[in-house]
Amino acid sequence: MTQSKIIELGRKIHELTRRGVEGERDTAVIMLQKFIQKHGISIEDIEGEKKTFREFHFRSHLEERLICQIASNVIGRNTSRYSKRGNIKVIVYELTDAQYVEFELKYNTWRNLLKEEIEVFYEAFVCQNDIYPIGIAPKESHEMTKEEIKRALRVQVMAENIKKANIHKQLKSHGYE
Repeated sequence: MTQSKIIELGRKIHELTRRGVEGERDTAVIMLQKFIQKHGISIEDIEGEKKTFREFHFRSHLEERLICQIASNVIGRNTSRYSKRGNIKVIVYELTDAQYVEFELKYNTWRNLLKEEIEVFYEAFVCQNDIYPIGIAPKESHEMTKEEIKRALRVQVMAENIKKANIHKQLKSHGYE
């Protein structure tokens, strides 16, 4: 296949990443990444260098850090503009369409994974530091699914590597000795 045919086919796949709907778009992004790797071309070869300013909204400091990390991963640097409109916090990057698609895919994927991992960490932290309610009977046990067993094992392994706080109750004598 000639280079021009490869670029032409790449443009068709790329167009699906922009105009496809939900699952179709995500599949096209994956196909485009594989296509680019297979043929040793870049996204710039397919679309040119036209860049536009893109906004990324975030709610927490952790989401902001993740956006900045992904920017470094996708565009090789973290040059952004910050903005705040009321309670809405925004970071703006100048990206090509392909970079934007890649950025969005990575952000949505990693943000969800990060939330899941934070939940696992939280459970491990509570477990390691024995932060359970006093006087509440444990839940009735049920047979755990394979997924529940895997999660419980991950929590246990993670808990073993978390620093345990040493808390010593300090009672004042109020003059009684």
